[in-house]
Amino acid sequence: MDGMKRRFKQIGGIDHHVTIERERQPRRESNKRQIKISGLACLLSSVAVITNVGLNGRKHKTRTVSVSYRPPSNVSNELLATFENVMSSANLSLPPGFEAYVPIILENGNILCRNSHKGNILNARIHSFIELLKAGMEMESNDAVANNDVTQSIPIILIESDASGCLHGHHPQLAKWLRLNPRLESRYSIHDHADQASFPRLTWHTPAPKYGTGWCKAIGMTGYESASMLKEKCDSWFFKCSWDQTFKYHESKYPWHSKIDRAVWRGSTTGWQHLPFNELPRAKLVKMSMDRPDIIDAGFTSFVQGWKWRKLMNQTIAANVIPFEDLMKYRAIIDIDGNAWSSRFTKLLCTNSVVIKIDPDYIEYFYANLHPMLDYVPASLQNLTEVIEYVLDKKNEHQMKSIVDSANSWCKRTITKEQLANDAMSQLRKYETALFDTYDRSWEAEWISVRERIMSNIGDDLVDCSK
Repeated sequence: MDGMKRRFKQIGGIDHHVTIERERQPRRESNKRQIKISGLACLLSSVAVITNVGLNGRKHKTRTVSVSYRPPSNVSNELLATFENVMSSANLSLPPGFEAYVPIILENGNILCRNSHKGNILNARIHSFIELLKAGMEMESNDAVANNDVTQSIPIILIESDASGCLHGHHPQLAKWLRLNPRLESRYSIHDHADQASFPRLTWHTPAPKYGTGWCKAIGMTGYESASMLKEKCDSWFFKCSWDQTFKYHESKYPWHSKIDRAVWRGSTTGWQHLPFNELPRAKLVKMSMDRPDIIDAGFTSFVQGWKWRKLMNQTIAANVIPFEDLMKYRAIIDIDGNAWSSRFTKLLCTNSVVIKIDPDYIEYFYANLHPMLDYVPASLQNLTEVIEYVLDKKNEHQMKSIVDSANSWCKRTITKEQLANDAMSQLRKYETALFDTYDRSWEAEWISVRERIMSNIGDDLVDCSK
């Protein structure tokens, strides 16, 4: 590894550009390794990071991209071949949906990217994780000096889009993906699950444990919703400088005794696009509100992904938007998946209403640290009305208040910059363990030459992407 670090310092830059036509890829949704050193050492002396976008099997048109050079075809490791390919793109485009790969390098305690990529990266959701990772690195660098250790150089992959690349057995996209990849049909059945990538990567979410463990190589990372709460001003509509002040404000504005005795939900028509509208989980929820308006206030605030209100007006409810803060007017708030995981779950746990969590298909990294009937109330679409009746029953009021208090305590412990930075590093350690212990170790032998070749040919400066 010392030799690897020495070789990194010898990298130069050669600029020779070509333009190629590249087929857009289908959108496809611990052992702590340390090096003993002396004196001031930099954490993560060199870590390659790329962000994969979109793994849901959609077809895309061919587009022209400008690249620094054509990557060689003799890189056998999929992770490194992907990294070299995307790093060669001189222009990084992040349109809605983030249909582009984003290469980043962590080196000598800095998070670096190509200068031509930086603007788009700073505006992407993934930048929230980059900021927390930087903060975690700075905290651990002090420990590295004290403990005389650092983490060695590794390639990393993050996914910016809502996909993780892991399709569970009930996902309608699984059958389509297998049809597009017939060579894999013998390995999977429609009732099985599939990981569309062969290597570990960091994603916003991972499949829920009910689909089994060990088959999906994705590893969860800290969410952008959690980070966004900490950036709100002290006089913002939700966060009030500290969590104690925030909870006090919530109780003064939305006292328990004045809450509406119904469970509320608002959202858009996201969900599996291959299902009929009335089979979408969110559509089923709104239909329940039509049947039981006495206990459920649910409605769609926008119709997206091809669904048109005029064609659905007799099947569902179009409702007015309720500001997030005003959801606390209701005794309970329902949380349900959309296209993938529900990113608002974290924020809901910081309100003073009971959170009813519909059995999720995808979860964030912290989900295992929460406890049903202690921090939230679990439910399914099959028993939701019974669960809501239980939550609203005055006989259970003390228990519901206790659940809110427990959720707020979790929020106070978890949603702090220091804890989220620690969590970012913890998830990075899990990725590192997966890469060294379960993935094809051939990447280690190829990484030095791939890293050298990239930096010799991109013809662009590397700049700090953490700020």
